[in-house]
Order: sequence, then C-alpha cells, then structure tokens
Amino acid sequence: MSELDGMPVLVFDLTGPFAHYKKIFATTTALTYPIPPKSSLYGLFAAILGLEKEGNNYLNSFREGSCRVAIRLMRPVAVQRLTINLRPSFGALRGTENRKPTLMEFVDRPHYRIYFTHRDEELYGKLKDLLERGQSFYTPTLGIANLIGQITYVGEGKAESSREEDIDSVLPKRALEKLLPPPPGRNTRLMEVGQYAVEMLPSRDVTVRENIVLDRGGLPIAARVTDAYRITGLSENADRVLFF
Repeated sequence: MSELDGMPVLVFDLTGPFAHYKKIFATTTALTYPIPPKSSLYGLFAAILGLEKEGNNYLNSFREGSCRVAIRLMRPVAVQRLTINLRPSFGALRGTENRKPTLMEFVDRPHYRIYFTHRDEELYGKLKDLLERGQSFYTPTLGIANLIGQITYVGEGKAESSREEDIDSVLPKRALEKLLPPPPGRNTRLMEVGQYAVEMLPSRDVTVRENIVLDRGGLPIAARVTDAYRITGLSENADRVLFF
C-alpha cells in the first residue's frame, strides 16, 4: 500500500487576474514561477485558517511530511512582463531616494487546481469547513499582497495509488521515470522549472527544493512515474496526480 492510499483529499481552485511567485535566483528582474511553490501554498492555507503569522509560526503546522499537495494547471500558462516602479524603502520617499523601475513577470489569469491532504485531522477538518462555507480568515493572495485570489471549493475526494501513465498534475522530477510519446493529436509543450521550493522552516530557510515538469498548455503529461494517485469520488473521470 502506498503512503497516501485512502487519505481524504480537499480539492479547490485558485484563480485571479495575476500571480507572482518570485524565482529564488532572479536578481535584476523579478521572474515568476508558473505555479505557486508548495511553501507559498503553506501561506495560503494559513491565511484561510487564520494561523499565527508572527515569527512564521504557521509553518509549524506544516512540518515536512505532514502536508502533501498536488497542483494542476487548469488553463495554459501565459506570462506578462511589466515595468513596476519600486520604492527603495517603506513609507514616504526620502529626499535622496528615487523609485527604481523594475521589470516584473506576472502569470496572466492563472487558474490552478489544488489538492490538499494533512496528517492533522483537526487542521484538515477546519480547512474543509471553511472551504465548504466559502470563508477565509485573511484575504487569499497569489504570491504578493496586492494580487488578490479567488478560491472555489471543488469537493473532497480520496487518494488511491495507481500506475497511471497519463498525469494531470505537475510532476516532481524525482518521481519521473520516463517520458512517453503523447497520444496522437495532443500537442504537448513541456517545460522544466528548477529550484522549486517544497519545504520551509519557520526561519524561512528552504530545506527541500525540486525540479518540476509541467505542460504549458495545461494538458496531461504522458509519463511513467512513481507514486501516482487517482483522486476518486469527485467525478467519473478521476484526476491523476503526483503529490509534493
């Protein structure tokens, strides 16, 4: 039996006009990951739940191995680059300061489907209740504070281990054994993204990073993988995902 076999899974959609998840290696320009890093999703879950933000205490509720997440692209990835005037410090500009024009990337009209499960049944149950009622303690955002997000609850399913070779979600590269030829007529646009943050301590030190593989068009990826799961109980065609 696989690790998550039989575990309940909450499924919700995350959308908004723009998203920005800054790449760790970007310096002179603010490049964005195409999907939210798992460590950023911890902040989103904490905002919904109303967990303590001071000292990043909310991260104690998401210690490595306690929370598992899968992410599916529900629309193709489109990126816009805009020049933003950034202030060098908080508050009013001082006499010697000038705004700094900075090129920033934004994911345009992102639509992600998030799959969430957690070892803590109480935390899981609280999140389920809030999602069902369409409530959140704090405003959900898409990476930075002024990019407001919309959460739409899809439902609760169950994870069942599978040897699927057509995966709907983003793939952690460690789980990828072999890419397979796509079915006729499926025009895949695969991309690999490096330095994707997976686990983070309250000190904000990232302890786990991975490379990920996704299809820019949001299409399923034909691949032989380890630890694939079908999310049953939501529709006749169960989603096929890999968890981080």
